[in-house]
Amino acid sequence: MKEINDSRSTLLLVVLVILIVNAFGISNMMLMSVMERSQETGIMQSVGGSNKQVTYLLIFEGAISGAIGGGIAILLSYVTAFLVNFLGKRLCTS
Repeated sequence: MKEINDSRSTLLLVVLVILIVNAFGISNMMLMSVMERSQETGIMQSVGGSNKQVTYLLIFEGAISGAIGGGIAILLSYVTAFLVNFLGKRLCTS
């Protein structure tokens, strides 16, 4: 039983590190996206867009790209789990 608790603790630690690294990666990507589009946001403001509208546009873009990336990750995880399960059954029965 102690080995299971140690394994869970180790797995939890690994997951937390992965989440923190991914959070920094996502925030870095969004920061670079905003910095690259500073000229574009200036043009949007000069033709009448408010700061609030430009901010909402950037947040919406980030949310959409995050949702698409999350959907792809979920799909790939299901496919990987299916393949591992399928191959594991094949190897264990042979």
